[in-house]
Amino acid sequence: MSLEQLIELSRLYGSNPQWVLAGGGNTSVKIKNTLYVKASGTTLADASEATFVKMDRKKLAAVLKKEYPAEPAERESQALQDLLDARAEGQELRPSVETLMHELLPFTFVIHTHPPMVNGITCSQQAEQAARTVFGDEVVWIPNVNPGLILATTIRDAIKEYKTQHGTPPWLVLLQNHGLVVAGDTPEEILARHRDVASRVKAHITRFPELDTVPYDGRQAETLAYQIARAADELVPGTPDHQAVFICNREVFRHVRSAKAFTPLSRAFSPDHIVYAGHRIPFLTQTDDFGAELAAVRRELEDFLRETGRIPPVVAREGLGVFITGRNRRMMDAAAALFLDAVQIAVYTQAFGGEAFLPPEQTDFILNWEVERFRTRVSAGE
Repeated sequence: MSLEQLIELSRLYGSNPQWVLAGGGNTSVKIKNTLYVKASGTTLADASEATFVKMDRKKLAAVLKKEYPAEPAERESQALQDLLDARAEGQELRPSVETLMHELLPFTFVIHTHPPMVNGITCSQQAEQAARTVFGDEVVWIPNVNPGLILATTIRDAIKEYKTQHGTPPWLVLLQNHGLVVAGDTPEEILARHRDVASRVKAHITRFPELDTVPYDGRQAETLAYQIARAADELVPGTPDHQAVFICNREVFRHVRSAKAFTPLSRAFSPDHIVYAGHRIPFLTQTDDFGAELAAVRRELEDFLRETGRIPPVVAREGLGVFITGRNRRMMDAAAALFLDAVQIAVYTQAFGGEAFLPPEQTDFILNWEVERFRTRVSAGE
């Protein structure tokens, strides 16, 4: 097996938005005592040899055995440093925060993606029950826990329990409010297992997203986009000019009919949605009073800025659609892609009891976690 095969698999799944968006997902290959894993902030669609960090597997095993402080910030800081120290000599890129998960699965290739159809299960009210209905005994289910070291140790314990019960290691892992992990020893095995996963989930879906365009008030959308960008510039002076663009389709329009209808899209489903599209989406109520609407725009942007230190990447307007904001095209494309991903997930969850957002404690952890702040900066081209 080779790094070239991993690059090919990474490009295959990274270039398909039904598996991975923006800088999401990560992949790895084990070659003897070395683990090659995707670097944080890189994209699978553009994978090359430079995308992957060379890791010492003996040092990774030591990280998994080490006792860390109970205090979250100190624990994650030490674990991150140990992860960086596990890089092979001369490696400078930061390895994926999920590197330890890749080491734990005893297969040559590990592919971690965020397919919206599968996340229709992981982000649903019936998540674990649905996962077991669809995949039976083949799946290891990982409930919501904080990312980083806690997630790695949770996966370690779950894999150990699975091997005790079944005599073999699992090739399929589902992470609640996160995504899919598929492992295998050959590229052919990886491809076949992904096809199997997609086929099984699709058989349970009750409705598919309708993403075709719909008519809208172009003048109103243009005016409001200008006002959002102007308010953002006033609230964050001295930065590159903000932009705002309008997007809508049949599914989005259904959800912006009212604040209640927008509920399934109002908060983040997963860590990637927080990083690229925000932990929540401000919803502007329709009004005929233009002055009141402008005041509401500024108030919503100001509240979000106070919470997170940035302008909301996505803003919804009742009866109209959604605005994507940002300081450059790269930021805005990622925000739009992750918002539309959330739209699909919201529809798919209808087959499994409806939507379930990332819990507040995990959302707060991610908003304040240095690792995800790093990813946010990288995604903005900083």
